[in-house]
Amino acid sequence: MPRYLVAPGQGSGQVRKKILIQFLVSNLSTVATFALTVVLSRLLTPGEIGLFSMGAVLVGFSHVFRDFGVASYIKRQPVLSPEVLRPAAGLLYTTCWSMAALLFFGSNLWAQFLGHAEVAKVVRVLAIGFLFIPFGALPQAVLGREMRIEISAYVTLTAAAAYVTASILFARAGFGYMTMPWANLVNILVTGIGFQLAKPAGVDTRPVFHGWGRVIGFGSGAVLEPALKALDASLPDVLLGRMATPRLVGLHSRANSTVGMINTAIGPSVQYFALPYLAKKFHEQAPLGDEIRRGMALLTGIIWPALAFTASLATAIVTFLYGSQWVPSAVAIPWLCLAAASACWFSLVAPALTGMGRPYLAALPLAISVTGKACLAYALYDGTLGGFARGMGFGELLSIPFYLWLLQRFVHVSPQSYLRAALPSAGVGLAVAATCAAVTHWLPSGTALPVLLLVAVVSCFLVWLLTGKWLQLAAITELHSLLVARRPPESTAKL
Repeated sequence: MPRYLVAPGQGSGQVRKKILIQFLVSNLSTVATFALTVVLSRLLTPGEIGLFSMGAVLVGFSHVFRDFGVASYIKRQPVLSPEVLRPAAGLLYTTCWSMAALLFFGSNLWAQFLGHAEVAKVVRVLAIGFLFIPFGALPQAVLGREMRIEISAYVTLTAAAAYVTASILFARAGFGYMTMPWANLVNILVTGIGFQLAKPAGVDTRPVFHGWGRVIGFGSGAVLEPALKALDASLPDVLLGRMATPRLVGLHSRANSTVGMINTAIGPSVQYFALPYLAKKFHEQAPLGDEIRRGMALLTGIIWPALAFTASLATAIVTFLYGSQWVPSAVAIPWLCLAAASACWFSLVAPALTGMGRPYLAALPLAISVTGKACLAYALYDGTLGGFARGMGFGELLSIPFYLWLLQRFVHVSPQSYLRAALPSAGVGLAVAATCAAVTHWLPSGTALPVLLLVAVVSCFLVWLLTGKWLQLAAITELHSLLVARRPPESTAKL
């Protein structure tokens, strides 16, 4: 029986280097996406963005089922063989093409549900992309399992450049709310071609349509947590789409993407490495508790201060980036930052449980969060974006006790130790928020926005460094380790 691609061992130095590469690639993509958002905010209206979001929300939810846990299944295998990979490929082709048909022919029903006929066009173009997704998704999962980030980086950056270029060209050509669907299709095509060319030699991803038992057994559990995440992401567009107007949907979408840029810069690095790394540790029978605490402290030490900065200067950031027509979206940003901070705190729980072969367990706190958000957003909605966003923020907090219980019960991490590990991050976040308040108070009224934001960024970065060193922030410690590792030996330095 042919066997290939044994899960590689990675030393801490190799993992650090790969994480750094992935982080740089993610941030280059984030910069490109950020620049595109700024440009499109001046070429498209909130209503046009809202119409796209109302169509994309259904497609985003469908992405969970087209994958059916196949990527996670591949990444956690200790050894890949044709008997493992080809049935997984067959299942992925089947689910993707089935979803493409359901979305394409069901687009009118979704448009009727939301009350806007234009939404059907968005869904149909996005559905076409499902036909081509398997060609890139399979080799991408294999490369991710091997942590071959250098190859994936070239494909990711090329696809991002294609998406940005296509979006601007379509928007300037007058495509309006159809700009993003067509650009998304271009992105999928470029990604598929790139990963097919980068596929490891000897890896057979030809689909077979039998032997799906193990994949379905894993996927049925693995799909529940991503499905709830997708439902969570879709709630604002669906609820506001039914209760309000495309304009309000567009404003919330812009607020959400502003907050999401922080996770976009760091999240891909986490998602790329977390599952294969934690799965490898589990197979080695190493305790996962220390790894999760360390990773959480590192993530929150970067993301929480950034969220504090964004929440404190929401109006200034929105005005500077997108223009005055998007200022009403700023009222939602502090509440969305609260929700993002809570989600970040437990972002490693799901990969850990999946690596342990228990992917379904992470669905419990997510179900609580989704239910809480839906109920509170509906109850607190008073016709304003602020009331709706308050419900979303408070709803996310309801999942905290359940995440702590999962950590204690299955990963053997006590709530007290998990809370203590997050205290330095919380302290630095509060210091950053206080710095933003001081900057806005002491600068003269009427200060130009670029000057205000520049002073705030520099001041908050210095405060992050100083308070982080004082509180022994994990991110500062890791940064120091990287700098020391790159320093030449004493004898070499003297020469």
